[in-house]
Amino acid sequence: MKVAKDYSDSKHMKKNQKTHRASGIAYLEPVFIRIPILILLIAWVYSAVPGYGLTNWDDEGYILNNALLKLPFPAWKAHFTTFLMGNYHPLTTFSLHLDMQLWEDHVQGWHLTNIILHGINTLLLLVWLQAVPKLKSWALPVAILFAIHPMHVESVAWVSERKDVLYTLFYFAALLMHAHWLTGKIKFNIAAPAILLLFILSALSKGMAVTLPITLIGMHFLHTKPKQIKVWILYGALLIIAILFGVIAIQAQQSTDSIKALTDHAILLRPVYALYALSGYIANWILPISLSNFYPYPDLSAPLTWLMITITPVLLISLWRMQKWNWAMTWGCLFFLWHLLPVLQLLPVGEAILADRYSYIAGIGISILIFNFAEQRIANQTIKMLLFMLWAGGLTYGAKLRTHVWKDSLTLWNNMIQQYPDGYFVAYNNRAIALQKLGRTKEALQDYSRAITMFEPYRDAWYNRGSLYADLQNHSAAISDLSRAIQLDGNFKLAFYNRANSYASLGKMDSAQMNYERTLQLDPSYAEAWTNLGNVYGVKGMHKEAEFAFGKSIEYQPENAYAYNNRALARASQGKSDAAMLDFDMAIQIHQAAGNTMGMQEALANKRIYFPEP
Repeated sequence: MKVAKDYSDSKHMKKNQKTHRASGIAYLEPVFIRIPILILLIAWVYSAVPGYGLTNWDDEGYILNNALLKLPFPAWKAHFTTFLMGNYHPLTTFSLHLDMQLWEDHVQGWHLTNIILHGINTLLLLVWLQAVPKLKSWALPVAILFAIHPMHVESVAWVSERKDVLYTLFYFAALLMHAHWLTGKIKFNIAAPAILLLFILSALSKGMAVTLPITLIGMHFLHTKPKQIKVWILYGALLIIAILFGVIAIQAQQSTDSIKALTDHAILLRPVYALYALSGYIANWILPISLSNFYPYPDLSAPLTWLMITITPVLLISLWRMQKWNWAMTWGCLFFLWHLLPVLQLLPVGEAILADRYSYIAGIGISILIFNFAEQRIANQTIKMLLFMLWAGGLTYGAKLRTHVWKDSLTLWNNMIQQYPDGYFVAYNNRAIALQKLGRTKEALQDYSRAITMFEPYRDAWYNRGSLYADLQNHSAAISDLSRAIQLDGNFKLAFYNRANSYASLGKMDSAQMNYERTLQLDPSYAEAWTNLGNVYGVKGMHKEAEFAFGKSIEYQPENAYAYNNRALARASQGKSDAAMLDFDMAIQIHQAAGNTMGMQEALANKRIYFPEP
């Protein structure tokens, strides 16, 4: 029988003892102290956000004009079979649908949901880091940065970024479940199906979740737990699911023009842009003083651009040569790089070189790297604590200020244009839309013109400026702009429709008719176009054709009282008295039910013309 060796002798302990420096905040160790700190920080930073509105940057597509949210709840099939704005995230759209049921059009509730999810994510991150022995000492400071970092404001204050906070909820829950299994707190037979389910839920919330399997494998190697066959089966299943969701994500992006043509950015330049983006993420994480909701591609002729391109590899090589590199810095670096890899524009997606929202999880790696470097280079705990408090305090205040940018569309685009005056033509177009809604038409026209000057083949700016000219009764200018929009997109339904309206306003009925007919070729169910085409037919004395057009309008819009009134006029002009009488009565009834007194009086007056009362 072998006798176990006794390692309690002082000689052996001295040889094997590892020095561990305290994090400097050991007195905040109890969870009942840490959790209130994080909650209070989040509450203070985001206290004003529930009072904000929506923006004209994706919020219209995700919220205001999202047909999924108008379906009878829960509409599971529709959510799971629809690509929305180039993305497949059915669980996210379902959560927005649930918000619609709970809050209706009270936007503060939508914002509050995002803030609550961010709070839960912060607490899950804290608990997960505390469950990983090698990361435990940095749990609270990393969680604090996650809670209050200005780069995270975009993910929380922007309602359309629900997908970010939602996918992270399941992502962190899977990491926590995995950590509890590695440390023996949960059996594998329980942890494995839970991890699979949480991963699927995360991927159904946002495609970025595909990074989870490699993260879990990396954590497994960090823990050095034995690798059994069943474990590799789990990781293999996770990788297969990740590939499947990756393919779906690419298909969703290809359903729009989100994935740019490969010729837009030369293949050899893509790694250069990736290095630029990495430097941008690192710089903004350390000192976020020039954040933007949009970062355009850089000018490669500028010296500062090449400084940013070269600084990341130089920084990493310098840290390595300091001979202070260790497992924590390696882990932090790889965690950061891995979570950004899908969005480093190696496959160009959109016009932005980087985005704050992509740092939501990736920033954890930078935090670990920074805190470990501080442990290596700063021995005095008091100094470390003071430096951290100054940095965290500045970030908290910066995040509070950053939330104000998301108050509305005007504040959002004003901030972006302030950062990049010549950087992005869409910013001027979107600010013009906001200005137009505020009645500041002169400024709106200037912004539309600036967008066109920056990028002449910008279809939307031509269309928007043309539509504004039409509102201002400048129909000649409207027709000119709308014609250019049609040249750029021959299937632009709304441009044909609005150009038809301007032609009709100028009395050019033949041109109006042609444009309405083209509109209806593109969208046969466009009720307003049928109504206006019927009006043109009526002016031209084509009463039979007018009757048919108004009938189509009623078919697609049964409560259109004006279509009933106008069809009655067309029928009366053809001597169809009984049918005209029924249409006049229907128009009066619909107007009366809607409380539209003027419409009802108009229909009554028209009826009396053809059917005078005795």
